Amino acid sequence: MPKKKKQVKKPVIVFGLLAIIGIVYFVATFIKYNIDIQKLKQEEKDLNLKLSTLKHESENLKTEIEKLKDPEYITRYAREEYSYSKENGEYVIKIENDEPEIVTTETNENNNYIYIIIGSGVLLLGIIIYIIKK
Repeated sequence: MPKKKKQVKKPVIVFGLLAIIGIVYFVATFIKYNIDIQKLKQEEKDLNLKLSTLKHESENLKTEIEKLKDPEYITRYAREEYSYSKENGEYVIKIENDEPEIVTTETNENNNYIYIIIGSGVLLLGIIIYIIKK
């Protein structure tokens, strides 16, 4: 009689393991696609922000072009930007504005995906060991 139990138990174990492997694979794939979707949404937000910034900059450049058609503006611009002085002995002192550089860091979401897969694999291994010892 014990042989029949082992014969019946083997297909159940094999099917159970395949089912668990399939479930872990589908869950890991689902999580990966969700992470990818979140990255794409963030990238879309960043690109929309960049687009609005570039549109604003384009309008500023158009107004700057209009201003550069005025000779008085060109004279004042050259004096301010390129330190040109008047011929009457004017001294130009330029003060540099040193602003600190802002450093940003990005989190790597791929590491989260790897941790989920490793955790699922350890859980699957624990289930397999538990079933085999029973």
